[in-house]
Amino acid sequence: MSDTVLTVYETNPATSMEDDDLIYFGRYPYTLIDDYAINFSDFSASIIASQFAWSGLALASKNADINNGYIIQNAAQTTIILPQTAPIGSIVSIRGLGAGGWILTAYAGQTIKASIVTTSSGGSIISANRYDTVDVICIVADTTWVISNPGMTTGFTYT
Repeated sequence: MSDTVLTVYETNPATSMEDDDLIYFGRYPYTLIDDYAINFSDFSASIIASQFAWSGLALASKNADINNGYIIQNAAQTTIILPQTAPIGSIVSIRGLGAGGWILTAYAGQTIKASIVTTSSGGSIISANRYDTVDVICIVADTTWVISNPGMTTGFTYT
């Protein structure tokens, strides 16, 4: 770390950022006025939040939109259908709340992978508990989704 970066690092809330991952921004010539460092997790969280929308959902079924999260509020089971068209990196997130739980369903030709488990083409993941959560990311455009965060669950059922 250069002396200038170290100086900037120490003049931004120094002790609280000491063990954090930082992103350094600066200009040449280096001065304390133009140089600063920010916490990476704060930066990445704000980027994700600005590109991701959450919706409360009390419907029986919903065709999911890419880069959206759904808080399931229905008393009956709710089916979330993955987007038929999704570029690599698209995310769908589900947070359970409603008593009936949820089903995450893929279109024919799509699969959802979880470690060593893969759903059948057009298969689904079914929550075991009303508060189960899951995040899935598209890893092959339009066809393959993978669970990136199994969140809280007492055990999904895969079909």
